[in-house]
Amino acid sequence: MHQAHSTSTDLIHWKEEPVALYPDANGTMFNSCTVIDKENTSGLFTDNIDAEKRWVAFITDNGNGQRIKLATSTDEGMTWTKEKNIAIDWKNDPLNSPDFRDPKVFRWENKWFMVIAGGPLRIYSSENLKEWQCESTYPDLHTECPDLYPVKADDGIIKWVLSRGGRHYKIGDFKEVNGKWSFVPDDAYAGLAGTEHDGIMNFGKDSYAAMTWYIQDFGTKASPELPDILEINWANTWDYCRIVAKEAGQKFNATYNLVLKLGVKKENGKYVLTQTPIQEYDKLRDTANATELKDVTVSPDNTLLKNFKGDCYEIVSHFMPEAGTKKLDFKVRTGANEETVIIYDLETETLSIDRSKSGIIINGAFEGIDSQKVTKNENGSVDLHIYVDRSLVEVFTKDYTAAGANQIFPSISSLGASVFTEGGNAKADITIYPMNSIWTDKAEVTENTKPVSLESSSKAENQINVGESITLNASLLPV
Repeated sequence: MHQAHSTSTDLIHWKEEPVALYPDANGTMFNSCTVIDKENTSGLFTDNIDAEKRWVAFITDNGNGQRIKLATSTDEGMTWTKEKNIAIDWKNDPLNSPDFRDPKVFRWENKWFMVIAGGPLRIYSSENLKEWQCESTYPDLHTECPDLYPVKADDGIIKWVLSRGGRHYKIGDFKEVNGKWSFVPDDAYAGLAGTEHDGIMNFGKDSYAAMTWYIQDFGTKASPELPDILEINWANTWDYCRIVAKEAGQKFNATYNLVLKLGVKKENGKYVLTQTPIQEYDKLRDTANATELKDVTVSPDNTLLKNFKGDCYEIVSHFMPEAGTKKLDFKVRTGANEETVIIYDLETETLSIDRSKSGIIINGAFEGIDSQKVTKNENGSVDLHIYVDRSLVEVFTKDYTAAGANQIFPSISSLGASVFTEGGNAKADITIYPMNSIWTDKAEVTENTKPVSLESSSKAENQINVGESITLNASLLPV
């Protein structure tokens, strides 16, 4: 496994660069992260190197257990020089677990910190990026791709978010406990074993290994410097990730989810995470050809979208259900015996994605219905913000506190859509924007085109088959 490399100036259009890091005598290249060592705390750079170009990567080497080694770059990640010495080895870890990977490094209180897992979570600290000491361990909290970052909530309080690989999260504080830096979850997230006390980051099947970008360190508690935290996830799952290309008849196994801006809000006395698509996606809207339905009545048998056709579009919708209405449904990428259904159940307050008839079914794990409990708005209304792509559907609701992403592989001719209710009617405002493709060097899809070999507007311009491919520069915003 290699470390691939892609660059972007707008987080929408991506360029595939040469492979950044190759396997070596210590093993293959698993997940990594990068920081900018502006003050040269590591001593790895000469004085003539510009402070913004002092990049240090933390690489998981996988071979006979896992360990972390360093690499440096002075040309913004285009070329790397590996350091000879191992920074941290699993054999010296207090938990003595060979699952010792996916480091994420950040700066706080003038000190470097690392969260690392692959199995149980650990938190390390360092003064110089080269020598690390363990601060705290969490033997019952297992995750891959851990992340820890501060976000100012909507009430002005700074809260720390612990991401468990993009699947679940906890919110709390990061502080010294008995002289050791520790993550202390809020009471609502207090359980460390299992995920029953976690928030759900994505209820869909295809969103994993979340990675974040941000521009600077976080400052200090007395003087915090909180940048925007942007997140991207691998749009796949281990249940079928290695067979997607073969079963779907395409050239890649996976893509990436939308880039999301992270936030925290207080809801019913509990802090919750928000994940909002970045505003840059608005630039891809084909507003001239938008479908706008204002104050329409959505009924069980309406024909509001009977003439709609599209394979890549964005739906922005707001519903006010009448009393007795049981469900709000969108069907997308519909055609001969094909449909993907997004359902909000008003009675159980559950949002779900049903892709059991979405097209090519990769395997048995692919066809289940994925769902999450999420309450209506305070006035009883429901907002559904949906992105439909040629092989991915993403849905958001309740001020972006709930998100779901699922791959789909419909026929090219399945271009229809519909919106309807069950049990009663609903008033609605619905706008559907066709999305302009980022694939400026690709041919248009036709009936004679082979099965899905293209991704469209919301995905990277050159897809990589390895989920780790974007993680090298995951703590840097490349703009």
